[in-house]
Amino acid sequence: MLIAVRSFTTQYDGREVEVIAGVTRIDAAHDLADEFPDAWTPEPNPHANGRTLEGLLNRARERSTPRRSTPARPRLPLEAELRLRRERLAELEARERERPAAAADAAEDVFWRGVDALLESSDPVLARQRREDREGTKLMDELDALQARNSRAEVEELSSWLDPG
Repeated sequence: MLIAVRSFTTQYDGREVEVIAGVTRIDAAHDLADEFPDAWTPEPNPHANGRTLEGLLNRARERSTPRRSTPARPRLPLEAELRLRRERLAELEARERERPAAAADAAEDVFWRGVDALLESSDPVLARQRREDREGTKLMDELDALQARNSRAEVEELSSWLDPG
């Protein structure tokens, strides 16, 4: 399907037809699409949630295009760029796994955890607020992790589609 990008009036089948930008839709094989090719654009799929293959390719191309007036750098083919991004994500994940955990039993941490426990035991409202804050933080961390996994899956899916070998 095509959607109008500009409004105009024309004759079609012996009658006057009004085309309204952003409203009028026609099939790509329609006579008006051939007669006014600059007046139409492909209609986005509302059920694809922005994840059509064309959308992914366009986003990847936009991200690889410099937005500033810097000297042009040589552009990598899309497949090579996606491969590099996948390798970089794997490297960052490996670093994250190797990073030593913060010393949770440090004296200062133990002290402040004790202070928090005392405050929460004496004030039920504060205890509830802090519990809700911890739950909210946990949910946001889970959401961030899920978004990162989804992004990696999209990149891998696109790169496997582009580089089947």
